[in-house]
Amino acid sequence: EDKKSHVACECLLKGSTCILAGEITTKAKIDYAKVAKKVLKELEPWKNYKVKVLISEQSPEIDNAVAQDENQGAGDQGMMYGYATNETESLLPYGFDLANRIIERLEEFTIKSPGILKGDAKTQVTVDLDEKPGPESVKLVLISVCHSPEYDIESVKWMVRQLFPEFTEEQLLINPSGSWTIGGPDADCGLTGRKIVVDAYQSFANVGGGCMNGKDPTKVDFSAAHKAREIA
Repeated sequence: EDKKSHVACECLLKGSTCILAGEITTKAKIDYAKVAKKVLKELEPWKNYKVKVLISEQSPEIDNAVAQDENQGAGDQGMMYGYATNETESLLPYGFDLANRIIERLEEFTIKSPGILKGDAKTQVTVDLDEKPGPESVKLVLISVCHSPEYDIESVKWMVRQLFPEFTEEQLLINPSGSWTIGGPDADCGLTGRKIVVDAYQSFANVGGGCMNGKDPTKVDFSAAHKAREIA
């Protein structure tokens, strides 16, 4: 609605509460709580969230200095790094790309077959960097998934193995700690941008000083980092 909107907004989840906090200056008319509830209902349709909105407009001093056109300044400080590699189509390191694709496959299954997996998952990929990037370099894939208590751990392991036929029995380690039935915001407090290393390039490259979530392009830790990656 307003391309010149200035946005620096965070989202925090804990239990059944969602908190939106930050600064948004815009001419657009948006019901922030309604948008949040729509997204939350897609993620956890069985749950009713309370949404608390703590959003004000951007400081007028900052606003005066921020880019209204291409001749004015940036809206924040930041350290920016751009990284790319020809190891994968995504231009990300093979191990990082593989971990992303594992989580994507789990998400797709959760959406298509709700009720078995609960949407929370973690993966750790061990890759031998002395070998050529590819399936042969994968030494271990650990996958932990949050699941419905109606399913025992052996059933969960069997199901996850069917999702990843490309890995051998020796390569794949599933829920090594056993059952995991309480996950998401019920188990952990989640805040956008808290894990900038994971959101950027993991430990394969330097990362900047800020996260990229919830920001408009006047924030250089968002726009300049993307531009640096494009150049790389």
